[in-house]
Amino acid sequence: MNQTYFLFFLFIVSDCLAQSTLERYPEYYFKFTVSDSINYSGIYSDQQVRDSLKNEENNSHRAAKKIEEYILESQTIDFLERKNKSWDITLTNGSIKRLSIPNYSDVADYTLEHFYEKHQLIVFRTQYSEGNEYLVVSRITGREFTMWGPPSFSPNGKFFTSYNNDLMAGYSPNGIQLFEIIGNNPTLTINYPMDVGPSQTSWISDSTFHLETYDLGTTNGSLTYIYTHYIVTYERTGH
Repeated sequence: MNQTYFLFFLFIVSDCLAQSTLERYPEYYFKFTVSDSINYSGIYSDQQVRDSLKNEENNSHRAAKKIEEYILESQTIDFLERKNKSWDITLTNGSIKRLSIPNYSDVADYTLEHFYEKHQLIVFRTQYSEGNEYLVVSRITGREFTMWGPPSFSPNGKFFTSYNNDLMAGYSPNGIQLFEIIGNNPTLTINYPMDVGPSQTSWISDSTFHLETYDLGTTNGSLTYIYTHYIVTYERTGH
């Protein structure tokens, strides 16, 4: 029998599904139902190519640089110019925006990850001295949005998930986020830190997606990965 968890009760049901909420929460909430495993195809249509490039390197930043080279060759991108570890972006209105690097930050590099032409959103991987996040920039508004992982869009393109796992090192967040596209800008709707690592997602419909998570365990003294699969639905509270 499938088990269903509602976000309102997650603090009681499971520590690994505990939620840090936003001020505007609970306009939406997550509902989790434990499910069977599925075959995940990845975030991008060219995921196999990206994975093969990653496998050529044992360093995540060098792998990101290889993906950047691949993206610049495979996508039509004539609105970006690299400036050391930053970029100049030509916005849709013709103005130039310099990707910001705060003086207090430990940003080591921004590498190009993808360009979503339909939404005019540019995805950069942010490399810190330790750990990483992602930065999404709207070519229409010029606004920047920090998130935990690259966007994975719902079929209607109005929502996307962003997730990351870093159970081993702990430099980067573990959890999943939900964004809504409002006025050409991604708006953070649910911010969901987890004590397990989200590892894959796959959309089922405009409001439901598969989620794979893993935890760390040991078998006969060896490190093992313990996987759990969910069907996750986001719903409005009616407030």
